[in-house]
This record gives sequence, C-alpha cells and structure tokens, in this order.
Amino acid sequence: MTVAPPAFVFLIEDGFAMLPFTSAIEVLRLANKLTSSTQYSYWVSSLGDARVTASNGVGIDPSRPIAALGRDDRIVVVSGDGVCHTRNGAHSSFLHKAMRYGHEIWGLSSGVVRLAQAGLLSGQTVSAHWEDTPYLEQNFPGITVTSSLFTCSPKIATCAGGLSAADLMLNHLRMTGPATLAEEISARLILDGTRAGRVAQKLPTRLKYLSSTPKVQLALELMDAFMDEPLPISEIATKVAVSQRQLERLFMSELHKTPKQLYLELRLETARYDVLVSTRPITSIGLDYGFNPNSFARNYVKMFGTTPKNDRDGAKRLR
Repeated sequence: MTVAPPAFVFLIEDGFAMLPFTSAIEVLRLANKLTSSTQYSYWVSSLGDARVTASNGVGIDPSRPIAALGRDDRIVVVSGDGVCHTRNGAHSSFLHKAMRYGHEIWGLSSGVVRLAQAGLLSGQTVSAHWEDTPYLEQNFPGITVTSSLFTCSPKIATCAGGLSAADLMLNHLRMTGPATLAEEISARLILDGTRAGRVAQKLPTRLKYLSSTPKVQLALELMDAFMDEPLPISEIATKVAVSQRQLERLFMSELHKTPKQLYLELRLETARYDVLVSTRPITSIGLDYGFNPNSFARNYVKMFGTTPKNDRDGAKRLR
C-alpha cells in the first residue's frame, strides 16, 4: 500500500489574509507541476468546516474537514485582521493538541498571533508582521519578535506574511527538494530570487521612526525621498523651517540620534536590503545611495559588522 506524503494543511478563519495564503499555495502547486508528482500535497480546512471569508471578501470552501488531518501533516495557520483583539479558544485548544501530537506548525501573517495565543511560542524567536509586533511584545514577553521575513525551528515556522510566505515555502523546498526546484519556481513567479529569512521587513521611514513633532516627521520624509542624492542636513533644516542646531536637538530628544547619524543608517539599511535580495553589482548599489565604493564598504562594516560581499554570500548560504 502506497503511503501518501505529508500534506500542508492550511487552517484558515474569517478575516484571514489572502496574499500569504495564495503565495504559499502557488509555490506548492508549481512544485507538483514541475516534479510531475503530488509530493507537495496541500488542502484547506477550517475548524468549523464551513465556508470562510478572507479579509478581501473572497469566500473559500474547505477542501476537507479538519478531522481528515493525517498524523504527519504540517499545519499552516493563516489569520488576519482582528486576531489581536479576539482570542479564539477553539484555535488555541486545537493547536495545543496538535503540537502535543507532534505536528509541525507554521504561522503565516497573523497566524503567528494565533500560535502565541495558544502558548506555542514561549521562549522562541519568531517573525511577525510589523503591525502585529507591538501586540506580541506587550502581551507575550517570553517571545522574541524579530523583523526578519521568516524564522524556522524544528517544529515551528513563522513568517511576516505577504509575499514572505512564498519565501518561506521556497526555502523549505530548497532544503528538502531537488537543488534547482526553488529557483525554477522563483523564475515562474517572476521573483528576483528568493529572499533569505534574515532579510528584514522593509518599512517606510515614517512608520519605522514615528514622531509626534511635525518638523521631525517632515525631515524624515525628506531623508526618505532623497536616498540617492543625500541632502545636506543644513538644507533639510531650511526646508522644515528650523535651524540646523534646533533640528539636531529635536532628533536627539525624540529619536536619540542626530539627523546625520539617522540619515546614514537609513541609507545603509535600504542599501543592505538591495544587497541581500538582488543580484545587482554591489558597487552600483552603493552609488545608488550616495556612497563611493570605499565609503560604502567602510560604513557598511561599521554598522553591520561585515562587508557587503560577505553579507550577500552569507544570505545565499542561508537560502
């Protein structure tokens, strides 16, 4: 008798995020297509076995009842808007039991919150969407929340949501499947390679550095808009109608950094994202953010403790 391979069982609930759900499933669909197999099987379920409506209003009917869960199946929890405000006792009970029985459990998007509410993440380092991070940090001090796209441990995987669900699934294929499978799927999905889990979520500056002072907020927006041709701090001060010294005092008071320090960090962090996720020449990336080759390498090492080349090579090894 042929034993069916373990399946990915997507556990969804009303309000779940559609993008990470479909991103992960598309990777599995293409994996089956390209290997001419059903090795990467998947199906969809809900605890009530009833139709579920995503946050975008699209309804999804479960493929099978959750009672059909196989002993070795992997559970992929996908949630969305509102889970930080409402606990779901049925979800917590089911997930706790599933973990006790040895199932591997993944959390996509706000599914990470459901795993935390079920008590599955204590003592773990996890990835979570930046919108869910404050809730997790305030309510679950035993969890270390990172800004990375995804994090994996032997029995738990978490990802920030959105397209990072595809990165997580591609990483799984790279670790378990044929050597070129993940790369071919990336090409078919028109993805510029696969991002490593440790790549940080890319947030707009206005969200990363929240300020209650309009002049500081405007200065941050100017920095964000002029990454490639950095403005002198004196010019930024003039544009927001304060003296340079006053702007420096405001930044130190609210952000504990000078405008010059923060501007440099913003440019380096944005450049690092390109170093890790693209295949463009490192020199070109540095020039795009206003650095000559020597200053880019020097400042990069000072901030991240490694050269751009070594950083990129390390990300490739972790993919």
